[in-house]
Amino acid sequence: MMAATRVGIVGVGMTVQRSTRRDVTGIELINEAVRAALADADIKRKDIDAIVIGNMDHFEGINYVDTWSVDGSGALGKPIMKMTTGGTTGSTVAMGAYYHVASGMFDRVLRSAGRRTPSRTPPAPSSPPSTRSGTARPSRARSPGSPSRRPCT
Repeated sequence: MMAATRVGIVGVGMTVQRSTRRDVTGIELINEAVRAALADADIKRKDIDAIVIGNMDHFEGINYVDTWSVDGSGALGKPIMKMTTGGTTGSTVAMGAYYHVASGMFDRVLRSAGRRTPSRTPPAPSSPPSTRSGTARPSRARSPGSPSRRPCT
């Protein structure tokens, strides 16, 4: 009989929450949460094996968050899985990240989920829509790191 893989949350990050965040794009907002989670876990982007991301994109009138958010989430060159289930996306993304690690395929998975709050002023045409808040939770199994506009390092 095979022993179960232990899974835990080792870091949490959230964006600054306001009714409107016109100071950042969607990519920058995702990056803000990801950097905070990496700092909280005291790990670097290179330590992450895979990314699980989600939002309620069709409710927000956007598509392909998993492709346009690669710079913000630090997913460049890493396996990424997008999960969208409507009103339960946040918990579904958490379960997806859990099963990525519990399966034994990955040791550390970054989970990122967020939702944009509609505003009266649409985002600039050149930038993806911004999200109101996001969370990123890197998880590690087996063996027990201010808003920035730079890609994850």
